[in-house]
Amino acid sequence: MYKKNFYLFGFIVVIFLLSIEVEAKEIVFLYYDETCGFNPDGWGDWKSTKKIENAVVAELEKARVEYLIGNAEEFVTYMRDNPRGIVVCPIIIPETVYDILTSDISKIEKWLYSGGLLIYSGDTPFFSIGLKGKPGQRVDPKYSGMEDVFNFSSRYTELGPAGVEPTDLGLKYIPDLQLFSSLRPARITRLEDENCITIEVYGRSNGLADPVFFACPDMRGGFVHIHMEQLAKKSDKYLAQVGLEIGELIVNRFGALFEAVQPKNKVALTWAHLKTQ
Repeated sequence: MYKKNFYLFGFIVVIFLLSIEVEAKEIVFLYYDETCGFNPDGWGDWKSTKKIENAVVAELEKARVEYLIGNAEEFVTYMRDNPRGIVVCPIIIPETVYDILTSDISKIEKWLYSGGLLIYSGDTPFFSIGLKGKPGQRVDPKYSGMEDVFNFSSRYTELGPAGVEPTDLGLKYIPDLQLFSSLRPARITRLEDENCITIEVYGRSNGLADPVFFACPDMRGGFVHIHMEQLAKKSDKYLAQVGLEIGELIVNRFGALFEAVQPKNKVALTWAHLKTQ
């Protein structure tokens, strides 16, 4: 009788643990939506995006980091549900999260300042947006998107090319980072002039940087500027290399930006498998 009660108690405990409500765990969101447009002059397309993201996913799966691939509407939902999440957005931002034509504070800006991290590659950040339902793009010829989203006094990028070499910090977080030619590198002194609270340079050419991670004043999240170049014109092998580098950066660095997720009861779900600084 005692043995039966013991087994019954154990079974109840297992069911209880499996049914415990746990707070949402941060996962990585990869934006992909063929119904939204792209810059038509070689900076990006969905074929190159898929090649990059496939390589990112391979690194995340290797490190057992959860991820979600979603469209423009799911991008908005993810930001709402993950105020301190990570978004990988190769090459273009959809109009669902940022619109060049409005002066309102955009969804992506609110998210970055509340704790979100955006990893972005391709053309100048926030220069163009993908239009939903009618593949195409809207561009800002004044390049004011960076000033708008980051609240900068001027654009922080330069016209390349600049041959950027990995820094020691870059190789720490991106072991496979290679020398490449950035067409829109960041000017480090401009980030400093804007009083960025964080600037981490992973690839450098004199005073220019790519990749670089920075956080603006009062920004609880941050922005990664990586491989600003015409990615749609690159080989599959090169695109896989870009995705590998993004994946390594997430695994080796950015888990440290998030506090351990605390459960409502006894089950702990954390980013403990990620390396910290």
